[in-house]
Amino acid sequence: KATDSELIGKLASLQQSRRKLMESLMSGADGAGQDTASLRKAIAQLEAELSQGVRRFGVARESLETEVAEVANAIPEEAVLIEYIRYRKYSAPGRFLSHYGAIVLTCEGAPKFVPLAEAAAIEASLAAYAASVRSAISDEEMTALLVQIREQIWDPLQEELPAPGKPILISPDGVLNFFSFVTLLC
Repeated sequence: KATDSELIGKLASLQQSRRKLMESLMSGADGAGQDTASLRKAIAQLEAELSQGVRRFGVARESLETEVAEVANAIPEEAVLIEYIRYRKYSAPGRFLSHYGAIVLTCEGAPKFVPLAEAAAIEASLAAYAASVRSAISDEEMTALLVQIREQIWDPLQEELPAPGKPILISPDGVLNFFSFVTLLC
């Protein structure tokens, strides 16, 4: 709702960059390649600039300053929120590897962090899935691929999941934004 042309332009650039990243990843581009890295960097920069711009112009954005307790209070009873994150994990002096993890939160209790696989492995599996969806592979191959993805992004969370039939809220990050979680074979 801002009327500032600079903010409006940055928002349009952010939307365009996100669309380009999605199209690139869905067409099978290397998730760790130079083009996608450049788009991710541009998106992060635009998000940071927009965040500062929103504050600078006094636009009410309480979500920018939300506390964990506020999020927990919004989660329905017996439900679980799974917040997937892509992060850089320290592996040796001066060396970091991108990984995925999940923060699991219920309406009561503290958030729990569950480490997942390296980002490269998950992103390779999701790229293979995206390519497979657009091709004619056998049911057995698709099943094996979906089991592999499940083992990477879902199985490590089993201890934190609610009873069957209870709600699960999923907030994906990175290429997980372009994956349909309902296709996981559980």
